[in-house]
Amino acid sequence: MEKTDSFSIPVAMALLGYMVASWRLLLLGLFNMSLTIVASFAVMVFLVEEIKIGHPDSTCPQLMQGLALSLSIDYTLFICRRFKDELDALKLSADKHDIESCHSWSI
Repeated sequence: MEKTDSFSIPVAMALLGYMVASWRLLLLGLFNMSLTIVASFAVMVFLVEEIKIGHPDSTCPQLMQGLALSLSIDYTLFICRRFKDELDALKLSADKHDIESCHSWSI
Protein backbone atom coordinates (compact mmCIF):
# COMPACT_ATOMS: atom_id res chain seq x y z
CA MET A 1 0.00 0.00 0.00
CA GLU A 2 2.82 2.43 0.79
CA LYS A 3 4.44 1.91 -2.62
CA THR A 4 1.16 2.69 -4.33
CA ASP A 5 0.59 5.80 -2.20
CA SER A 6 4.12 7.05 -2.76
CA PHE A 7 3.51 6.93 -6.52
CA SER A 8 -0.16 7.79 -6.91
CA ILE A 9 -0.40 10.78 -4.56
CA PRO A 10 2.40 12.82 -6.24
CA VAL A 11 0.98 11.98 -9.67
CA ALA A 12 -2.50 13.05 -8.57
CA MET A 13 -1.09 16.28 -7.11
CA ALA A 14 0.83 17.01 -10.31
CA LEU A 15 -2.30 16.46 -12.41
CA LEU A 16 -4.34 18.59 -10.04
CA GLY A 17 -1.76 21.37 -10.22
CA TYR A 18 -1.72 21.18 -14.01
CA MET A 19 -5.51 21.29 -14.32
CA VAL A 20 -6.04 24.04 -11.76
CA ALA A 21 -3.06 26.08 -13.07
CA SER A 22 -2.76 28.12 -9.89
CA TRP A 23 -0.52 27.41 -6.94
CA ARG A 24 -2.91 29.24 -4.61
CA LEU A 25 -5.82 27.01 -5.55
CA LEU A 26 -3.54 23.98 -5.27
CA LEU A 27 -2.60 25.02 -1.72
CA LEU A 28 -6.28 25.42 -0.94
CA GLY A 29 -6.86 21.88 -2.15
CA LEU A 30 -3.97 20.53 -0.08
CA PHE A 31 -5.32 22.30 2.98
CA ASN A 32 -8.76 20.82 2.28
CA MET A 33 -7.30 17.31 1.99
CA SER A 34 -5.33 17.66 5.21
CA LEU A 35 -8.32 18.99 7.10
CA THR A 36 -10.55 16.20 5.76
CA ILE A 37 -8.15 13.48 6.86
CA VAL A 38 -7.63 15.00 10.31
CA ALA A 39 -11.37 15.47 10.82
CA SER A 40 -12.24 11.93 9.72
CA PHE A 41 -9.66 10.37 12.04
CA ALA A 42 -10.78 12.64 14.89
CA VAL A 43 -14.35 11.41 14.45
CA MET A 44 -13.12 7.82 14.41
CA VAL A 45 -11.11 8.32 17.61
CA PHE A 46 -14.15 9.90 19.26
CA LEU A 47 -16.38 7.00 18.24
CA VAL A 48 -13.92 4.39 19.46
CA GLU A 49 -12.91 5.99 22.74
CA GLU A 50 -15.97 7.94 23.89
CA ILE A 51 -18.91 6.04 22.43
CA LYS A 52 -17.09 2.71 22.75
CA ILE A 53 -18.25 1.15 19.50
CA GLY A 54 -15.36 -1.30 19.61
CA HIS A 55 -12.12 -1.36 17.73
CA PRO A 56 -12.41 -0.98 13.96
CA ASP A 57 -10.93 -3.43 11.50
CA SER A 58 -7.27 -2.90 10.65
CA THR A 59 -8.11 -1.87 7.09
CA CYS A 60 -10.49 0.88 8.19
CA PRO A 61 -7.87 3.67 8.50
CA GLN A 62 -6.44 2.87 5.07
CA LEU A 63 -9.90 2.93 3.50
CA MET A 64 -10.74 6.17 5.28
CA GLN A 65 -7.55 7.83 4.08
CA GLY A 66 -7.98 6.58 0.52
CA LEU A 67 -11.59 7.71 0.35
CA ALA A 68 -10.82 11.10 1.91
CA LEU A 69 -7.94 11.72 -0.50
CA SER A 70 -9.83 10.63 -3.59
CA LEU A 71 -12.93 12.68 -2.78
CA SER A 72 -10.86 15.71 -1.82
CA ILE A 73 -8.85 15.58 -5.03
CA ASP A 74 -12.00 15.08 -7.08
CA TYR A 75 -13.96 17.94 -5.52
CA THR A 76 -10.93 20.23 -5.49
CA LEU A 77 -10.45 19.57 -9.17
CA PHE A 78 -14.06 20.31 -10.05
CA ILE A 79 -14.58 23.34 -7.82
CA CYS A 80 -11.20 25.03 -8.31
CA ARG A 81 -11.19 24.42 -12.07
CA ARG A 82 -14.67 25.89 -12.41
CA PHE A 83 -13.63 28.85 -10.23
CA LYS A 84 -10.53 29.40 -12.38
CA ASP A 85 -12.64 29.26 -15.57
CA GLU A 86 -15.05 31.82 -14.13
CA LEU A 87 -12.19 34.14 -13.19
CA ASP A 88 -10.78 33.85 -16.71
CA ALA A 89 -14.20 34.58 -18.21
CA LEU A 90 -14.62 37.57 -15.91
CA LYS A 91 -11.19 38.89 -16.86
CA LEU A 92 -11.98 38.44 -20.55
CA SER A 93 -15.29 40.24 -20.07
CA ALA A 94 -13.58 43.10 -18.23
CA ASP A 95 -10.95 43.41 -20.98
CA LYS A 96 -13.69 43.47 -23.63
CA HIS A 97 -15.56 46.12 -21.67
CA ASP A 98 -12.39 48.23 -21.40
CA ILE A 99 -11.84 48.00 -25.16
CA GLU A 100 -15.45 48.96 -25.88
CA SER A 101 -15.32 51.91 -23.49
CA CYS A 102 -12.11 53.15 -25.11
CA HIS A 103 -13.76 52.82 -28.51
CA SER A 104 -16.77 54.88 -27.41
CA TRP A 105 -14.47 57.59 -26.04
CA SER A 106 -12.57 57.75 -29.30
CA ILE A 107 -15.73 58.33 -31.34
